[in-house]
Amino acid sequence: MKKFDNSTTDQYDQEIRLKVPGYELMQELICAILKTELDHQPHLLVAGSGTGEEIIRLSQLGPHWKFDAVEPSSDMIEAAKKRIMISKTANEIRFFESTMESCNQAIIYDGALSLLVSHFIPDDGRKEKYFAAIAGRLTPNALLLTVDLMEAESLHQKNHQCLYNWAKERGLPFNQLEQLTPRMNSLFFPVTESRFEEIFQKVGLKIEGRFFQGLNFVGYLARKVTNF
Repeated sequence: MKKFDNSTTDQYDQEIRLKVPGYELMQELICAILKTELDHQPHLLVAGSGTGEEIIRLSQLGPHWKFDAVEPSSDMIEAAKKRIMISKTANEIRFFESTMESCNQAIIYDGALSLLVSHFIPDDGRKEKYFAAIAGRLTPNALLLTVDLMEAESLHQKNHQCLYNWAKERGLPFNQLEQLTPRMNSLFFPVTESRFEEIFQKVGLKIEGRFFQGLNFVGYLARKVTNF
């Protein structure tokens, strides 16, 4: 799985907007969906919380929303804490430096987010274990929103030419453009939609549909199966 350090986190928030088409819209849709779905005091799990982008945005929906952030990178956690402190949010936010599979918090959540995380996890059993760890911490019928790079179908998508051209027009620096395709081919482990559905079914999640797509980055709305 990709490692993040200080040099990475300092640039992450700017670069992600140049590498993921529709990133801002994705975040806005997540806020709209969760505000519609959840009550006024939900307790949310944020898997792979990164620099805290989602937590900061969602905390603006209500001061009583609670968040548990699970993130294996200590540098990412420190970056998130700094951003949250600057945002002056009053929400209850806890951080756990851990992978989802190793996190030993016996808490059941009202909903969960997994954004731009699982495509870094190989589909050799580890991807299934990751989603099983999330599903096991959700109340029946709870919502999971996930966004990941999915396996391409067309040649232009497979060689990432569309993403390259989009990122170039957005102003991604040339040295990063040169690295874009090699990094996409070496760091990411995308799967097909049918494989994604198979994994979810095995761990007790049911995909209800898509809520976002930007080229091959796809967002799914899923729920914890009530009788699993």
